[in-house]
Amino acid sequence: MTSAETYARSSFLAVSLVASLLLGSCASPPYADGVDVAQRIENARSRTDHEWAADYYRQQEARSREQALQHRKLGDKYASWGAEFGRSSWGPRMATHCRNLVERYERSADDYAALARLHQQMAVQAPQ
Repeated sequence: MTSAETYARSSFLAVSLVASLLLGSCASPPYADGVDVAQRIENARSRTDHEWAADYYRQQEARSREQALQHRKLGDKYASWGAEFGRSSWGPRMATHCRNLVERYERSADDYAALARLHQQMAVQAPQ
């Protein structure tokens, strides 16, 4: 296998991994305590319920900000790729995808923060 074929295969695997992570994050899997998030939020009535939801969204915000930072770093690396290994034509395209992901993760983080604030406000108004 040539170095170009190895590189193309590695790039495909990297893009596939990122896509599967993004698609997987759209589902509503059980939260760390094994509870279905959608069900728990649907049934939220008490202060404790809404505080749990606010905490959940703050954790999601932190994860999104971590992903944004990761892709910002990756984008910088891709942008610096030179002609070695025939990567110069790939670098700018990969950097563009990373910038797009950074924007999406930052928007997601902002939305998670807003959801956390709203649930925190609901917690203040909810019965014990």
